[in-house]
Amino acid sequence: THNDTNDYDYKVSGSNVVFEMNDGNDWEIFVYDESLGGDPVQLTDNEDNGNSTPVDDRFANLYRVGDELFITWARFDGNDYEIMLTHGDPTNISELQANIVQLTDNNFHDKSPELSEDLIVWWGEATPGNSDIFIYDIGDGVVENISNSPYPDFDPQVSGSNVVWFSDLGFGNEVYVS
Repeated sequence: THNDTNDYDYKVSGSNVVFEMNDGNDWEIFVYDESLGGDPVQLTDNEDNGNSTPVDDRFANLYRVGDELFITWARFDGNDYEIMLTHGDPTNISELQANIVQLTDNNFHDKSPELSEDLIVWWGEATPGNSDIFIYDIGDGVVENISNSPYPDFDPQVSGSNVVWFSDLGFGNEVYVS
C-alpha cells in the first residue's frame, strides 16, 4: 500500500490479502489480489450506525477455496463487536459486498475471527472478564460455544476441523484442543 494512513491486521491466502485501513472516518476492510495487480479494493464502507458512532470493521481474516474467497471480520456496531462473513469470486468486489452477512448479534464483544475451509472461530466475552471460544460451521450455519469455561479463553486458531486456544487459569495459560 502507498497511502497517508496506517494499515493493520493483514492476512494472506494464496494471492489474496485482506487488511484494515482507516478511511478518515472509521476502520474499513480492504482486499488485494496480487495476481490482478492494481490497488487494493475497499470491501466495507460504513460511515456510522445512525447515531454518529463510527462503525469500525477490524480484525479481518480470509481463506480461499478454489475460485471462492471467504472473508471474516469483526464489526463494531456502536455497542460491541459482531462477527461478519462474506464469500464469492475474489475478482468481483460487488459480489463480495452483496454477500456480506452478520453471524452474531448479541450484547458482548466477538473478536479475532479465524477461519478454515469449513469453520470460523473467535472469542466472545459474554461475561465481563471471562471470554469463551465460539465456532461457526459454514456448512450448517450453527454457532456453538466450544469452551464454555469459567476462565478467560483467547486466541483461537483453526486448521480444517481442529481448533486450539489458550485459557488463562489464573496461575498460567493452558492450551486446549477441540
